[in-house]
Amino acid sequence: MRNLVPPLEPDFVDQAIENYRALVRIPTISRLGDRGTNWAPFEQFREDIAARYPQLHGSLSLEIVREHAMLFRWRGMTDTEPTVLMAHYDVVPVEDESAWTVPPFAADIVDVDGEPHLVARGSIDDKASLAGILAAVEQAIISGFTPRSDVYLAFTHNEEVLGDGTPSIVQLLEKRGVRPRLVIDEGGIVGESILGPVNADVVCIGVSEKGTGTLRLSLSAPGGHSAVPPLEEATVRLARAIVAIHDRGITPLLSDVNRRLIRTLGPHAPGPVAEAARLLDAGDEAGAIESFATASLNARAMVHTIPVTTVVSAGMTANAIPERASALVSLRIAPGHSPADVVDRVRQVIDDDGIAIEVIELKDASPVSPSEGAEWDLIVRHIHATYGDDVLVVPYVNNGGTDSRNYTGISDSVYRFSPYRMSLAQRESLHAIDERLPISSFVEGLTFYTSFVRDL
Repeated sequence: MRNLVPPLEPDFVDQAIENYRALVRIPTISRLGDRGTNWAPFEQFREDIAARYPQLHGSLSLEIVREHAMLFRWRGMTDTEPTVLMAHYDVVPVEDESAWTVPPFAADIVDVDGEPHLVARGSIDDKASLAGILAAVEQAIISGFTPRSDVYLAFTHNEEVLGDGTPSIVQLLEKRGVRPRLVIDEGGIVGESILGPVNADVVCIGVSEKGTGTLRLSLSAPGGHSAVPPLEEATVRLARAIVAIHDRGITPLLSDVNRRLIRTLGPHAPGPVAEAARLLDAGDEAGAIESFATASLNARAMVHTIPVTTVVSAGMTANAIPERASALVSLRIAPGHSPADVVDRVRQVIDDDGIAIEVIELKDASPVSPSEGAEWDLIVRHIHATYGDDVLVVPYVNNGGTDSRNYTGISDSVYRFSPYRMSLAQRESLHAIDERLPISSFVEGLTFYTSFVRDL
């Protein structure tokens, strides 16, 4: 490995923070289906990148994909086994600006619990990663560094609305025969465990993410006046089906990723995770699952395929019995569970032939990237260089989804990791009121990216 970079120069850090704030000020709000999206801020954002990172913009080739996604190519000594560093620059809307401590796009630095934070929409998701990557590459170019192999910077404009930016970039790379040896997108963070108390800082690296599905349950039944109802109206039958799905659900399981996570955290985690590790070593997998699932809601989600009823529709007026009732069920499908088997299980637990089940969308969990080997070790090496050898680095399966899933067809090593230290409260501010990141955390992430890009 080439030498890790020395401590960051104060002027570099100050400029990186100022650029980060400037990018966060631009309200690049994406809208579902692009309807109502104001594209002027997106154009301004690209112009700002050109102005604030002149060496990067002058040295790397840039393609605009789907009008707003940016694909930079940093040419290395060879074009074999390139790396892709991902980020998205769109953000979710702000529902109530008056509920924020400061205006959500002012990019003000605010003292929170005695520490300076950048409080703004996008301060975490995902402009912190984007600004960290840009600053690190800019500095590397200024120093005369050239990577061993090509590095692509893929910055997209509609991740929050499941848009076409990343899929289009992947299609372009695949058409050109580009097969990345490593892809890194947003994901796990550094800090408090999402799995209950752990006596160390934990770094979670996403090696896979759950599959997704949407089912529509529907049934028709005789209507009439509510004064003389049938023994079981449509809404009762639908409610019974919803409760059955919730209560009987899908049998949980432990993937190899979950086993490794439990065994790594067990010696450092009092309570359910430690008990799960003990039971796992004793060969009691069912007991390990039951114990682990009680550690936190995140832990429960990691070992379950979760069906959640999200939208229920029936009736037109208070005194008329509905002739039709329906519900949408959202699925998050764990690796190891077949989407088709999950649908069959839903049919089984409902046990009502009159309820139709329509599959609206169904996707398998993404392939599991290795949690050992050269690419994994590269990330872990720089995590330890940034945060110390005492942090616990564990693989996990993202309960949510990222744009990185699109790369699994052209790369075997796709990881979800944001190199920023956060408390659980800071993490939960993402997409919420007063989204915020400590300035010290941004600098730590900047340290990671600065050393990481010089090892490519």
